Amino acid sequence: MNWDALDECLYELLVLSDGGLGSYYGERMGRRARSLVVTVADAEHLLANEPPQAFETFLAIFGQIASRPADPLGRDIPRGQLFVLFSADPTNPPGPHYHLSA
Repeated sequence: MNWDALDECLYELLVLSDGGLGSYYGERMGRRARSLVVTVADAEHLLANEPPQAFETFLAIFGQIASRPADPLGRDIPRGQLFVLFSADPTNPPGPHYHLSA
């Protein structure tokens, strides 16, 4: 798993500038939005084949992104809000690596 890449991608995606959400990625225009909603469908299967620590790391990254200052150097860089929605099917039986339940 490349957790550092996920962390960096989410952080940079949430930077708001003149081009909007996602404009940090260069010359292209961002979206005129101030929030990002990540939906994880069938979340009961998320990282099901990985050790439980992988799921904990996944959640920790989203928690860090949501609570991290906009800029580590203290500059005033506006950032969008991050919302994560986990959608799980309560009728699915728990598997050996069942991390989420509905």
